[in-house]
Amino acid sequence: MAFEDKYLDVLQNIEFAIVSVYHEHNDLNDYEVMNALDALIERYRLESHGHTSKEYHLLPKETLVIQRV
Repeated sequence: MAFEDKYLDVLQNIEFAIVSVYHEHNDLNDYEVMNALDALIERYRLESHGHTSKEYHLLPKETLVIQRV
């Protein structure tokens, strides 16, 4: 089973969160979404190893993407 098929529900929830931010801020771009997702992945990676998440300097739209996801 492909990764996408195995986690389709999770991926759809992430996509829905991003789209909901886009509907409020239609100037949201791919770069901002990737910044948010990279920061979120890094946060989860650090937490999974017992470390404290570092401070990220993100745009308000990027922070909103993180909060929704």
